[in-house]
Amino acid sequence: MTQYDRHNEETKIVWADYAAGKPSRVPVVIYYDARIWLSQEGQNPERVALADYIRHKDLMFECQVRAQEFKRLNILSDEQMGYPKEDGYSLMIDFQNYFEIVWLGGEAEFSEEPHARPFLTEENKQSILDSPPPGLFDGIGGTAVGYYEYFIEKARTYEREGIPVRKVELPFNMAGTDGPFTVACGIRGTENLISDLLFDTDYALRLLGYLTDAIIARIKAARRFLNQAEVDHGFGMGDDAIALVSPQMYQDFVLPFHKKIYAELGGKGGERGIHLCGNAQHLFPVLQKELGIKNFDTGFPIDFSRLYDELSPDTRVNGGPNVPLLKFGSLEEIRSETERILRSGVMEKSRKFVLRDGNSVCPGTKLENINQLYLTCKEAGRYC
Repeated sequence: MTQYDRHNEETKIVWADYAAGKPSRVPVVIYYDARIWLSQEGQNPERVALADYIRHKDLMFECQVRAQEFKRLNILSDEQMGYPKEDGYSLMIDFQNYFEIVWLGGEAEFSEEPHARPFLTEENKQSILDSPPPGLFDGIGGTAVGYYEYFIEKARTYEREGIPVRKVELPFNMAGTDGPFTVACGIRGTENLISDLLFDTDYALRLLGYLTDAIIARIKAARRFLNQAEVDHGFGMGDDAIALVSPQMYQDFVLPFHKKIYAELGGKGGERGIHLCGNAQHLFPVLQKELGIKNFDTGFPIDFSRLYDELSPDTRVNGGPNVPLLKFGSLEEIRSETERILRSGVMEKSRKFVLRDGNSVCPGTKLENINQLYLTCKEAGRYC
């Protein structure tokens, strides 16, 4: 039995105990993708830039495989390690977080970080409401589907070190969403949208309604394209920009659209989740009460000491040391902060906490800094 085999057996036990509600210790997950791998020390000798990775489907395909290989061989977490001999590699078409803005009419700009600027000015902000939303295959959507079909075909004969690619997925924000409020900020500009909410409320609500309907239609179309049911019991999405509003503003302006998305796409069963990587903890209680969210994927800052004073103990919360600390801190600082979080009450008040980077490892983070999270949790994250 190799060290990877022993690790994988332990990981299976950790998650089985967690699922049974009797965890022996806090599980650890790490988000690490090709974007991070491109800047990993000792990797990417061809110096592939993120823009090149996105523009060239062969580079995207190959870099994702190599990033997964690196993660499975080097990064410690409660995920399977070693070469995926049975499951193979899993790839996803990756157009980063600008996808929905470009799909709606924005233009991608490729500088150091690809992005899309807001395109709805005060003069033309009504124009988007005068036309039907784009379809799944329109614009960048068609490009993404083209990449997807290319990946599927290439995967038929591809192997790396004898390991095939067995799964290909559409972009996360094509078959899912970054959230209607975040998308509205992206196409209108954050300051402009907040101003609309206060001084042109009718327009802001009509824009959020338009985006909500467009998102629902696109995701249902993506599910049909993938031969999936239009309603999948249990649903999760992101909407980072809601961190900008108060609980009352959220309930007045955004909650009705969130309710519609969860109802249309997630039905009444299954576990609902949300990803919020900003300072959104003030909204967690209302999200749980009004939407039934039982899975929070968090970023920073988070006050871990009051998490489970405001949420039910059966709520899964993914959280941990903030990513600037993981990148720039010493091993001792990372260890100390990880121990502080684990001792904050999250283990005493619940058995559903999951330790992770908060949120997404920064490119250029040292491998030993990432692994310190797991090594610390193996000692300090055990339940009595």
